[in-house]
This record gives sequence, C-alpha cells and structure tokens, in this order.
Amino acid sequence: ISEIKDFYIRMRNQPSKADSEVKPISVTARQLEGIIRLSEAHARMRLSEEVNRDDAKAAVELLKYSLMQIGYDPETKTYDVDRFSSNFSSAQRSKIYVLRDTLKKLESRLGKLIPLEDLKKDIGDKMSEIELGDAIKKLEKEGMIFTPKRGFIQRI
Repeated sequence: ISEIKDFYIRMRNQPSKADSEVKPISVTARQLEGIIRLSEAHARMRLSEEVNRDDAKAAVELLKYSLMQIGYDPETKTYDVDRFSSNFSSAQRSKIYVLRDTLKKLESRLGKLIPLEDLKKDIGDKMSEIELGDAIKKLEKEGMIFTPKRGFIQRI
C-alpha cells in the first residue's frame, strides 16, 4: 500500500540535522515490517482479510506515536532508532566518541591521570561544557573512565 511505502521512503530520506558524521537512522526495515504487521492486525480487527488504506494509515500513525515516545531525539529534532537499541542517541554517541578520542590523545601526552582543565581546553568548541559533563557521566556510568581525585579523570 502506497501510504506505507511513502512513509518509509520519507523517513529514510529525512535530512539529518546532526552536526557529526554519525547520522541518525530514523526507521529501519524492522519498523517497515512492523508497520505491515500492524496494518494487517488493524484489518483483522475490522474482520477483514484485506488491508486497505485506512489500515495502513492507522499503522503509520501508531508507529509515529511510538517513535515520538521513545525514538525522538530532542537535540537534533529528528527520529533516531538508535535510542531504541541503546541508551544513547547518535548525537550523544558522537560526542562520546569525541571525548574518548580526546582522552586517548591526552593520555599519550600527559599520562594516565588527565586534568579536567586540559580536557576542556582540548575539547574546545567541539561541545559545550554541559555536554562534556554529560558525556563524562555517561562514560563513568559505562565503566570506561573514573575520577581518581577531584579535577582529574582516568581511563580504565
């Protein structure tokens, strides 16, 4: 049915507003299969053996609602399926990559113990201080870094 195809193509071709090379994926083939199953289920609810345009529209609306609840990334204002499968959106993951790469670079230059001030200088304008703090908290929660003493971080 054309509603399903049009929705899927429109979502896949949605331009990315992410400022990184990691672009969010709005829908996958798995969601396409889900829309098809939902439209078939909607037709069965009407006691019909054929899926019509209204069934497809209902399935698309249900998926949109689901994506809005779980898969919407307010940072980039786009749908991001990565939020279904992990705790991070693609924008957050990109910032974490920047932080990890910067930590590796600083570690080779300064040693294991990295002063937060040096990290902030090295990150520069790649992310704000709040975003840096959030990325550090996420890496600490994941067990990838820790704070051995105040004002310093260290990779594990």
